[in-house]
Amino acid sequence: MAYWDISTAVYSGKSLYVGDLSTYGRSIRFKPDGLIMYLVDDTYNTIYQYTLSIAWEIFSAVYSGKCLAVGRQDDQPQDLSFNSDGSIMYMLGEETLTIFQYNSIVKKDTPWDISSYKYNRITLDISDTDREPFSLFFNPDGTKFYTLGTYYRGIFQYNLSVPWDITSGLFSGIFFYTGDQDLQPRIMSFSPDGKNLYIPGSITDTVYQYTLSIPWDLSTVVYSNKYLYIGDLISTPYGISFSINGSKMFILARGPNIVYQYTLPEIPPPPPKKEASRTGIYSFNTLS
Repeated sequence: MAYWDISTAVYSGKSLYVGDLSTYGRSIRFKPDGLIMYLVDDTYNTIYQYTLSIAWEIFSAVYSGKCLAVGRQDDQPQDLSFNSDGSIMYMLGEETLTIFQYNSIVKKDTPWDISSYKYNRITLDISDTDREPFSLFFNPDGTKFYTLGTYYRGIFQYNLSVPWDITSGLFSGIFFYTGDQDLQPRIMSFSPDGKNLYIPGSITDTVYQYTLSIPWDLSTVVYSNKYLYIGDLISTPYGISFSINGSKMFILARGPNIVYQYTLPEIPPPPPKKEASRTGIYSFNTLS
């Protein structure tokens, strides 16, 4: 059984108000086990950490009291991403057009704790690509990352010669234009296998699904013709994340500062092909 089909998603009736902390939330990301959510706010230039008592259930989330101020690096933080074990965090800054790297160094056993991250003065200037970057996403092995922006209305793929070392990152020359669906893409998310890409459009209030024939290779992306209209609940979506198996989707609505939870049902695999019947099949020997 499989999930990840955006056209089948329905609102679960579950949500979380985050306006008590964030005036204008820019992004939400989750720890892989679904027990921590991070909220990026560009008004107070802070990343807030929520804990979920039930994995991937947004109604169980509460503010943990932990946060990280990033305004000294950039006063317009847009998005964040982590390496595979949570020991490194990356923050995308729009004002400086730069990706900043932070390491969890307070204690060796505190990865994923936002209060444990310290800026290590490692950066990557991405001003040669998009002038209005809004989203950042790494592939699982740290050899690629992607930035999405509204100036060119698309996604840029970077390759890293040293995994997780952003100083080794170079633009691959691969760019995917998303403006045919919406001219103001604000955020993106991939499925863990790199075969599906999701982008909410803030003009159409719709989430669009794209497929990659070669995982994580942006040159193979095509629009799947699958989408989900969310305008009945959400205007101007700014954040998107999925549970690790794709059964749940979370959308941050910038206006009301609410995170909405959607459910994606399982899609049964196609039935196995039946072997062709041999009835009526004969063999003839050629007459000499």
